[in-house]
Amino acid sequence: MIDLIVAILPVFILLLIIVALLAFGFIFFILFQVFRLPDNTPAKYLARKEKAGLLNKKLVICIGDSITHGRISQNYVKILKNKLGTNYEFINAGLNSYLAWNVLERLDEIIECKPDIITILIGTNDVNAKLTLKNEKDYVKRMKLPQNPDHKWFCETLKEISKRLKMETSAQIAILTLPTIGEDLEGPFFNKTTHYSESIVEITDKMGVKALPLHKTMIEYLENDPGNPTYEYEKDRMYIIRSVVLHYFLRRSWDQIAEATGFKLHRDYLHMNTKGAIMIADLIESYIYSLN
Repeated sequence: MIDLIVAILPVFILLLIIVALLAFGFIFFILFQVFRLPDNTPAKYLARKEKAGLLNKKLVICIGDSITHGRISQNYVKILKNKLGTNYEFINAGLNSYLAWNVLERLDEIIECKPDIITILIGTNDVNAKLTLKNEKDYVKRMKLPQNPDHKWFCETLKEISKRLKMETSAQIAILTLPTIGEDLEGPFFNKTTHYSESIVEITDKMGVKALPLHKTMIEYLENDPGNPTYEYEKDRMYIIRSVVLHYFLRRSWDQIAEATGFKLHRDYLHMNTKGAIMIADLIESYIYSLN
């Protein structure tokens, strides 16, 4: 018996090593896809601009979080690029999990690009951080926040973002109101996103920048065609991970994932499917055309 164990032990260890390597490779592949930077970040644009000289296009920078980043949400910046790319250069300044404070911290590279047009879609994570104590602690630690996020801090930060961009660029600036969190018009998340969206409109009025009514547009759509999610918000993090695996490993589209879980504009409680992304792109496209 001992001789048998000694004989098969190396094979067993080898199998364990192979399984561990496969598991590591799978995790690395998924994380690489999720956190891979957008195709044209401010840093990438500045490096390319230096080599190629000035581009004969109007420069649009889309600032935001994962909804703008577009690796775990349908990419509305790509939709805009496909629609308007002939005359416009689009920079994607969105990063996963960003709150308004994180945007403020990276404004230098955005200003250095000297954009003609700036759009901002930020605040979903500021709201999400306030929905549970666990969320709040996670965001503070993971995003290295100097304080617990709250509504007042969000408003102060968004004002500072607007002020700096107005003072240090010559860009036309538009701020989108927040997308809904989930699709239940009677749910508690709607009150939060509505409250923050109303504050965004107040801030744009005071700062002299344009507000784009994403929140209102989504609500009007959902009033006529409401979603019916198959799971509760409390399980959303698990489903976000699940959907990322389905998308990048099993090649399911965000729309297929959204349909399977009952969403109409989202693909989970926070991120967009194609219909939701097109809604964002259409608002920005109309704003850009209004400037001509």
